[in-house]
Parts: sequence; C-alpha cells; structure tokens
Amino acid sequence: MNADDISFHIGRRLSERRRSLGLSLAEVSSRCGVTLQQIHRYETGDNTISAPMLWTLARCLGVDLAWFFEGLGPGPAALAPADRVAEAVSAAPATARRRVRREKA
Repeated sequence: MNADDISFHIGRRLSERRRSLGLSLAEVSSRCGVTLQQIHRYETGDNTISAPMLWTLARCLGVDLAWFFEGLGPGPAALAPADRVAEAVSAAPATARRRVRREKA
C-alpha cells in the first residue's frame, strides 16, 4: 500500500462521514474553514490531507482521528514485529563497537 492508496482511503472515509451526516460539500467547507473545492479534492484522493487538517476535519465531523484509518489494513506494526525490532536494537551496540575499533586502528 502506497501513499496514494492511503490518501484515497481517507478521502473515501471523509465522503462517507459527510454523507452519513447528510451534509453537502458546502456545509462541510463552511464548518471546517476549507474551500468546497478542497474538500472535493480530499474526498477524491487528489490531494493529501495534512495531519492538522485531518484533525480539524475529525473534530468538525465528530469522529475520532483513527476513524479515518479503519479498514485500511495492517499498520506499520505488522511490518516490523516487536521481536525483530528488539533483535535489531540489541545488535546495534555490537555493530557500533566494531566500527569504533576499526576507526581507531
């Protein structure tokens, strides 16, 4: 899944929420202080929603920030299991020590 897929998903969720509340693009625009055109671009995934704007939209539409990500699939934690992260962290100091010894020689 790439950034465009995520933007498209979030935009679709924005559209779903707007429609479930029975709001027009103009009403969301007015409530949230964003142009109607920009809301449309967010909904179609043409423009990526910044973190501060996503926060604003979530508050305006009465949902938790995480709501926009529901149904997206496994997150970064699924890509890097805790045990693999722990292995990498524990291996790092030994690697760094070897590098320092070589540089001194």
